[in-house]
Amino acid sequence: MAKKLAHISEDHSREQTVYEHLTGTAELAKQFAAAFGAEEDGYLLGLLHDIGKYSDAFQHRLDGGVRVDHSTAGAKEACAHGVGYLALAIAGHHGGIPNFGSRADTKNDATLSGRLKRDLEPYDDWKTEVTLPPVKPFNMREFNTGFRLSFYIRMLFSCLVDADFIDTETFMDGALAPRGNYDALPALLDRLETYIAPWYPPKAELNRKRCAILDACKASGSTAAPGVYTLTVPTGGGKTTAAMAFALTAAVQNCMSRVIYAAPYTSIIDQNADTFEKIFGTENVIEHHSSAEYLFSESPNPAEYRKMLAAENWDAPVIATTTVQLFESLFASKPARCRKLHNLANSVLILDEVQTLPMPYLKPFTAALAELARKYGVIVVLCPAHRKARIKEIRERLKIGLPCRVVSTSLIEAGVDVDFPRVYREEAGLDSVLQAAGRCNREGKRPLDESLVTVFTVQNTTPPPYMRQPAAAMKNISKRMEDITSLAAIRAYFEFYRDLYGKEDLDREKILKAFESGTLPFASVAEKVRVIESCTTPVYIPIDQGEALVERLYRGERSRALFRKLGQYSVNVYPQQLAALREAGAVQSIDDGALYVLADPRRYDSALGLTLDQTETALFI
Repeated sequence: MAKKLAHISEDHSREQTVYEHLTGTAELAKQFAAAFGAEEDGYLLGLLHDIGKYSDAFQHRLDGGVRVDHSTAGAKEACAHGVGYLALAIAGHHGGIPNFGSRADTKNDATLSGRLKRDLEPYDDWKTEVTLPPVKPFNMREFNTGFRLSFYIRMLFSCLVDADFIDTETFMDGALAPRGNYDALPALLDRLETYIAPWYPPKAELNRKRCAILDACKASGSTAAPGVYTLTVPTGGGKTTAAMAFALTAAVQNCMSRVIYAAPYTSIIDQNADTFEKIFGTENVIEHHSSAEYLFSESPNPAEYRKMLAAENWDAPVIATTTVQLFESLFASKPARCRKLHNLANSVLILDEVQTLPMPYLKPFTAALAELARKYGVIVVLCPAHRKARIKEIRERLKIGLPCRVVSTSLIEAGVDVDFPRVYREEAGLDSVLQAAGRCNREGKRPLDESLVTVFTVQNTTPPPYMRQPAAAMKNISKRMEDITSLAAIRAYFEFYRDLYGKEDLDREKILKAFESGTLPFASVAEKVRVIESCTTPVYIPIDQGEALVERLYRGERSRALFRKLGQYSVNVYPQQLAALREAGAVQSIDDGALYVLADPRRYDSALGLTLDQTETALFI
């Protein structure tokens, strides 16, 4: 048999055989899947995923021939080998997990059922090199619902994609791809202990309470097992540090892999990622807001591979990300979005400001958290550049007593450590009002009678739809409860709010029901799960250090390291806003619209943000 190749280096000086790629990917996927006891399935995925490359048609593709479907072959062989549940992951390892479909589907349909009916180019040469191991009967009792089965398939898909990308990257670079050069979690816990040591013994009353909370979290972490935990701490109580102390203590106690911190607003991520980097070292922390997502068809060329390999995989010991990034990825179907998911296994997940989870997705999101805790060994805790500079300026003015009046979106309420003498908050939900109040006399340095929070209503205006129900629930509780800051009032507020919202609307897109239909509609569900209803696109801003980073994009560099840094110099815009910027010639497209760079520097102001047109200014923070 002639040598069958999987990849040829960009300079055509080196070759990787299909067998080398299959076995290399299989070993990595086995290692990744071991985190949730699925080593055998991970290994099989790696062996099967690219056997279609044994076809002569694919070998011609390496010489510049037409694209060829090589992933359906592995899906067919998975079914023949008695592991049909792996077929979805194999079929989707380039284009995304397809819907399972039905028997009525034809070979022209993009579903797995349709693709399995296609006639493929012969690829039988794989049998002369690859021996598939025997398989154990699939344990349907463990995955007794469609949702649990779909979750397992997606996690295996993540193992395969990451393993495939890393093995390919290693070959393309001619050297082992950099992985795992991080400090161990026990060393990070020691650094945290060093960071908090000056807090003891606490002097003021507020600091005594913060230290008591911190001590309680450390004690709880030392006995914690995988499961779901709640951390209820008043605003200003040192919640983030206390949660991290619990997480690291529990992670070390249970020999876990990493801590993942997720919050709803990028302002919180900015602030806390900075703190984490000071404590643990920049090299041990990944801050992941959003990044470019490339779509790929079968048999990408070397240049396309480079873009694909840049997808984030959350391999560091401390991850700071947004809840949007987390939850949309948990229901995604595309390789770039799903690559990182397997690294959730055997981790501690901190969900900050959990009350902000979007109500239309509350049921599927909580089901996902429960499944992470049940099967994947996760402990769940329910709890860019110019934006950082602006918040830093606010803190400095407050510190030295200069006049400081801030008009902001609700992002200032959650997790941003600022301390004002007065706070005015437009009528909203109880959680928003209490968060805003937490910016008033936060450090307890002023008399209570001088620390006032005013909730106001704007006359002759109608609140936006997403604010009406929370505000109505707030009014109801304020009439019924004497102390709206009490735990009883907060519990009553959320119970009333959920009832007002309607139980059916807690899974508005019927996601859980879709997975129980027997069709496993991965691609369809991924389109429905949009925490931010209109998908946003990052526009990179070439200012300060961002200018040099953008220049690297223009030179053709695509890497995880570059996109991690570019995240600090990006503004996310909605489709209609991107269209306006394109029409005005204010942005430049790279990679056929996968990336956008601000081409008109006059459109960005460090104080006001991104100007969309001559009459409209929007501040995205």
